[in-house]
Amino acid sequence: MKEPVNIDSELALVGALLWSGEPPEEVLASVPAEAFAMPALRAGWDWAAKQPAGEVNAAGFAKAAGLTLAYVAGLAQARPTWTLWTADAADVARRANCRRLAEIGAEIVAGASAAEADPLAIAERHAKAFADLATTARPGGMYSVRELLPGVIEYIEALHAGNHAAAGIPTGFPELDRVSPMRPGELTILAARPSVGKSALAMNVAANIALSGGPVGFVSLEMTARGLCARLLQSEAGACIADVGRDGTMAAYGSLTRAVGRIRDIPLTICQPGRLTCSALRRLSRQLVSGRGASMIVVDYLQLVLPDQRLGSRNRENEVSEASATAKAIAMDCGVPVLMLAQLNRQAEGEKPRLSHLRDSGSIEQDADAVWLLDRDRQKSNGTASLTVAKNRDGDCGATIPLAFEGRFTRFRPAGAAERDQSTDDRNRGKGWAR
Repeated sequence: MKEPVNIDSELALVGALLWSGEPPEEVLASVPAEAFAMPALRAGWDWAAKQPAGEVNAAGFAKAAGLTLAYVAGLAQARPTWTLWTADAADVARRANCRRLAEIGAEIVAGASAAEADPLAIAERHAKAFADLATTARPGGMYSVRELLPGVIEYIEALHAGNHAAAGIPTGFPELDRVSPMRPGELTILAARPSVGKSALAMNVAANIALSGGPVGFVSLEMTARGLCARLLQSEAGACIADVGRDGTMAAYGSLTRAVGRIRDIPLTICQPGRLTCSALRRLSRQLVSGRGASMIVVDYLQLVLPDQRLGSRNRENEVSEASATAKAIAMDCGVPVLMLAQLNRQAEGEKPRLSHLRDSGSIEQDADAVWLLDRDRQKSNGTASLTVAKNRDGDCGATIPLAFEGRFTRFRPAGAAERDQSTDDRNRGKGWAR
């Protein structure tokens, strides 16, 4: 099989670096040194990438590459017009990615041919390599201000017209959407102590989006898919499954069966992977976006995502940092908002939650575009809760959004929603609309 190499493109790119008059740092940023198939050019490119601005020259390149100065000087004629150097860079990068893909394929074939081959182990071993290659092969974002401004202006005009939904995906909590909208490419962390209700709130957000027609992928590492579906049904019905056949009426049964019709076909995909590594999460997220059209991904929860490899002694903070960095990469690569749940440490007991309470925090705060801290009295099955926007990269921090919690239905709602519903029911009874 012919190796995917084009030496002419590699020589032309070196010529562009040394003779085109383009800023050397811009040409160097177009491809890494390892993209060159020709070892001499790879060594020279690596040398150039390490030089201070203004000190990249033909003599230094020739020495680092082990080539004669006359040969390097001859590269000035490699391309009749230097405006094509970006095409050369794209060709060099594409062929390098093809060579890497062939290497991975050969490694898989060799591993699968062994007498005691473990297909699952082979797949997991190479999953990260495929994920890294997919990220590398994806074109990088280099945009002029002129190219970016129309999108920014469109966003401003939408806000000016009162269309706050344009700022992000509506979650069903209007005050939250106004303060901290969920935007494509951004990572939001929803954190709380155990049993406060972060999984319930995340499912409420996912269900609200799906009920409005937005496809959602919900990845659960803590609860079963069936358990989450039961919660979804209870929340939508406003009835408790445990009351069926126990309350002496058909009320709960009737509410639940009616809710089945409302949620049966909503575009919500629940994934129950059991254990999940960072690379497996990236792969699953891509499947949800490309195969199910997911417009948002929920991951429950961060501290349960496993690192791809554990080297030496276990460093929990590094493991969690790898998981949060993976979630941010998923948001940017897939172009969807990612809502990732996280645990707060024991210091948050009896206190108002703070960013410093994030367990094994590492780079969680750094990677997140927004951090929401959920708080409520766990001793009460119903009552009020609060959601504090502790970090907001593109907005105000510190806003606290009041919520109503209905524990029997595992449901959070905007504060005052239950009172408004009750008031409506009372008015309807007075008019004979409800029985």
